[in-house]
Amino acid sequence: IGALATFLIVAVQGKLSWNVFTRSVYHTARLGSMVLWIIIGCLAFSTVVNSLALPAFLTGVIESIGLNPWMVLIGMMISLFILGMLMDDLPIIMITAPIYVPIVTHLGFDPLWYGILFILNMQMAYLTPPFGFVLFYMKGVVPPEITMGDIYKSVGPFVVLQAIGLIIVMLFPQIALWLPSFIN
Repeated sequence: IGALATFLIVAVQGKLSWNVFTRSVYHTARLGSMVLWIIIGCLAFSTVVNSLALPAFLTGVIESIGLNPWMVLIGMMISLFILGMLMDDLPIIMITAPIYVPIVTHLGFDPLWYGILFILNMQMAYLTPPFGFVLFYMKGVVPPEITMGDIYKSVGPFVVLQAIGLIIVMLFPQIALWLPSFIN
């Protein structure tokens, strides 16, 4: 829908030409193929992880050590936050999901709730340097006299607020699961 709307806007403005069209198709195909290579690599990783039975092994280790399920979940959230500071969410999903989701379900947590925690965590990580997608978007819309350093300094309170929101949803899963409960 977005691509069609953009196409129509460019056509209405009279800026649509064969050159513009072919360049946009080329850049779209290039970006799409890069994403597909990431997916292929992550699927290969996922296949190796599953064939080595890594999730079952890690679940056994967690049980044998006697770790509290909440400590395991908090460790997962911390690792996801650190990964989110350095990587895009698609590779993080493809790398961690085959390992984390079986552990989460084995520990008795709702996988839908875990998915919502993942999204909240990624949103928080997107505000955090050095990767911080949102920080670069903000730099693109602020006046030129505002530096990237100013933006880095300004995000602290927002990260703290999102961390508080993540903790609240962790402590009260009903907040995140209330609306999906009507689907059953």
